[in-house]
This record gives sequence, structure tokens and C-alpha cells, in this order.
Amino acid sequence: MHPEILSFFSEMVSEILRIVGVSYIPLIVLILFRAGSLRGLMNFSTEEKAERLGDLCFDTRKEQINNKISELLQLYYHNALVLPPGRSIQDIACYLHQDSESLEVLLTIFKNLTELGLQSQEFQLILLFIQ
Repeated sequence: MHPEILSFFSEMVSEILRIVGVSYIPLIVLILFRAGSLRGLMNFSTEEKAERLGDLCFDTRKEQINNKISELLQLYYHNALVLPPGRSIQDIACYLHQDSESLEVLLTIFKNLTELGLQSQEFQLILLFIQ
């Protein structure tokens, strides 16, 4: 693997571990796995590589938040969730993270939803948003 890519991943892994700890290693593995599928990455400039890898990291985190929101809503509504017209899980997630490009914000939201679940402040905001 190219040194620039290794450096990027090293910094990303260190940042994730600093914010949420070792319990989120599966998230790191998922991001690394998806990065391996980026074709032609070596043909891009350093800036383009960083941008594509950064987008991949943020998109993966946002997808994980979407999945966790869906899981918690199903749990809360006993698998009988019916979202209001015009609302989707993705709308709820965008409301929650405001399309943030901050690694710390996204990881904190995911951590709170995962560890505190239905009692998290984030989940309470979700309930207010969909009502």
C-alpha cells in the first residue's frame, strides 16, 4: 500500500481510538475493507486520494448511524415502526448530525446511540423530530 494511504489510515485509526476506544475496532475494519475496494486510487493526486478516503470514512460513519437509528426505532416501536409521511431514516440521521464532516461529532453520535441506546440524548431528539 502507498505510504500516503498508510499515513492517512494510521491517523484515522488513532483518532477513532482516541475518541471512542478499542470497542469500535469493527468500524475501523469496515472502513479499511471498503478502502481496499477503491479502484484506481494510485492514479489520483495526493489531495484527491485524501478527499476520496475522507469521503469514504464519513460515508461509512453516517451509514453506521443510519443503521443504529433504524435498529433503535424498531426496538422502541416493537418492530411496528411507521415513519410519518415524508420522513426516512436518512432524513432523521441528517437531522441528527446536520451533515457534519467532523469525525469527532459523528463518532460521538454513534457512540451515544450504541452505548446509551434509547436513553441517549440523540435518541430523544430523534423522537421529537419524527413526531
